[in-house]
Amino acid sequence: MPDLDVSICVPVYNETLALQDTILELKVAFDKIPYKYEIIVIDDGSSDNCTDSIKDLGVRIVRHKRNLGGGVARLTGMRYARAPLVFQTDADGTYPCEKVPEILERMKTADMVIAARNRESATDWQPLRIFMKWLLKRIAGILAGHQIPDLNSGMRAYSRKLGLRYAYLYPKGHSIMSTMTLAFLTDNLKVDFVEIDYRERLGKSTFRPIQDTYNYLVTIIRTIVYFDPLRLLMPVSLFTLAVTIFFTLRDIILFQRFNSLTVMAWLTTLLVGILAILSDQFSRLSRQIAHIASDDSKYDDMIEEVTP
Repeated sequence: MPDLDVSICVPVYNETLALQDTILELKVAFDKIPYKYEIIVIDDGSSDNCTDSIKDLGVRIVRHKRNLGGGVARLTGMRYARAPLVFQTDADGTYPCEKVPEILERMKTADMVIAARNRESATDWQPLRIFMKWLLKRIAGILAGHQIPDLNSGMRAYSRKLGLRYAYLYPKGHSIMSTMTLAFLTDNLKVDFVEIDYRERLGKSTFRPIQDTYNYLVTIIRTIVYFDPLRLLMPVSLFTLAVTIFFTLRDIILFQRFNSLTVMAWLTTLLVGILAILSDQFSRLSRQIAHIASDDSKYDDMIEEVTP
């Protein structure tokens, strides 16, 4: 194991236009700060030979034999990283490196630091992107109980050990970033944010407006329910209890007896309360079992390291 401080992981899928400039920009930024680093480019089955342009830049290239998805590529980067700290960014030219020193400095007191984008630079589906990202951030913030300036930013630094802790939760697609953000926040880890500018993308985006938005929403709900089901179920339980008490008092005052609706309300309240308690216990147990039995090596036969 080399004596490294940071492993820079860059997932790539058909990024001929921006990959070389991205790697050069990263090298310039990290050469200015006192961190020993390596750069790992994870080629997710690209068909445009984009990694040919960086073979002489002193980077490690790990290749998927076929396209497995952005989530798998990022997980591969974590697994192949040799430093305790992972710095992750995209290869599409959108993330500038000016804030790299600040991000790494804040990592001294945080478990993850996310580069929060101050605008949406993509030109395709831009109004829909802006609205849906705002809506998803609001939903995620309310459910997680934290203010989240950027839910799914592709530039972030985090502890490799903690990143791999939740490997069994990560989906194959883009929503891995949302899953990671919410996993850290809802598991009471320290997450910090650094505002950055966001440049126009080079090349074609793989964003699918309907499917990706749906996947993000499902990811938010699933992650919150997994880590803290009481956050969703307790408000429902308290609401049904309040309604039940209202109907009970009404029956006592007006009719001096309970009707069938009030009885059903009490049964519903009881069932929701029991469901909330059991869900919380199941969540705690399943997290322990999943952490022990998790296997993030299921794609090993589809991965090869091209460079030593």
